[in-house]
Amino acid sequence: MKEKEKCDLLNGLRQKIADENNIDFHIEKCTFEGEWLGTCPKCEAEL
Repeated sequence: MKEKEKCDLLNGLRQKIADENNIDFHIEKCTFEGEWLGTCPKCEAEL
């Protein structure tokens, strides 16, 4: 799984959990273009 795919998967899971628990949570489209371990810095900051 590539970095961007991993980030998209994790963001989808976060949004699903928020939706199921009626939590107002909106993820902005990630435009990070580098390589990273785990998630990108922008997505990591949202945690």
